[in-house]
Amino acid sequence: MRIISLDFLRFLAAFSVAGPHLVIYFSLVDDPVLLETVTSLAVELFFVLSGFVLCPFLKKIFESTTGVRKNLLIFLVRRWMRTLPLYFLSLVFFIILFSGRLDLTSVKYLLFLQNFYWPPPEFDYYSVSWSLAVEEWFYILFPCFMALFFAFWGRLFGLKNRASIYVFGALGFVTVLTLLRVLSDAPVENWGNGLRRVVMFRLDSIGFGILLYLWRDRIYKIPVAVIFITAIAAAAYLFDAYDRISRGLSGVLEFRLLVFAATALFSCAVLAFFLRLESLFQGWMKGISLWGGRISYGVYLFHIPIGAIIGNLYDLSGSAFVVVTVLVIGIVTTLVYYFFEKPILEARPGFRFADAG
Repeated sequence: MRIISLDFLRFLAAFSVAGPHLVIYFSLVDDPVLLETVTSLAVELFFVLSGFVLCPFLKKIFESTTGVRKNLLIFLVRRWMRTLPLYFLSLVFFIILFSGRLDLTSVKYLLFLQNFYWPPPEFDYYSVSWSLAVEEWFYILFPCFMALFFAFWGRLFGLKNRASIYVFGALGFVTVLTLLRVLSDAPVENWGNGLRRVVMFRLDSIGFGILLYLWRDRIYKIPVAVIFITAIAAAAYLFDAYDRISRGLSGVLEFRLLVFAATALFSCAVLAFFLRLESLFQGWMKGISLWGGRISYGVYLFHIPIGAIIGNLYDLSGSAFVVVTVLVIGIVTTLVYYFFEKPILEARPGFRFADAG
């Protein structure tokens, strides 16, 4: 079942990345730390959203007693058909506009190896791709981890309650990846590229979305005011922490663990808040949310190339540039969705579960 409020949240997160990026990348502010924090938290929302919406499919696959390998392959094909075509198309634009040549960095972007266990390239002309690398490797590594976990658990204890095993496996995945980051030697001076944007240190962020889905029933037992206050309190701490980290004033425990824990809490609280608002998304709000959810991926990938083209073609003031670019982004990504993304999405294979008849 499609959750309309999460479409709106996805749309909101996409423009919370695009708007500040346009201001930062085109030098419209002197101190970008505040806006960089906004974009960072918006990307974190994308991670938790991904885990939340993917969990029902992965959960059903691993709880099945037959067809696990076949459905895992279908899962990968569906995700790749959703993410790769538009990613590769946007990569072409980034290469043409910002690099002008094919080189080793281009190959790394193509294979999502630009930030696997190391910082992104020094000349990182496709900087927004770091989060896509986290997503793509999650699609592969989380199912692999779960398959090994089920095999290990089955050998020791049997597979009587596959639903509970899945929960423990997801917890194990988040724990292992968190420990990997905590035990890393990344210094605070290189926190952004050496820790926050490295795939193997960030896969747990999507795992928190998995856990949120597994415990989603509890969301409706928490007062909305408590969820809202939790999100605000976590955000307040994060804005302060990001500022201190940027100035090299944060301790090891904070910048390797506490900031990421607070980020997960913030993202889960925001998602939970929007889940509680689902009943409000009716009529025209539903239409806007569906549209916004559909174009959000395109907005994330294409806002910088579109901004660069407009900036080169027209001599606009700062505010006019942002307004015009946002409008063009909305138009272009709508066309891209209906004429490029949608036909590919409609061609994706369906899952083959035994209870599907």
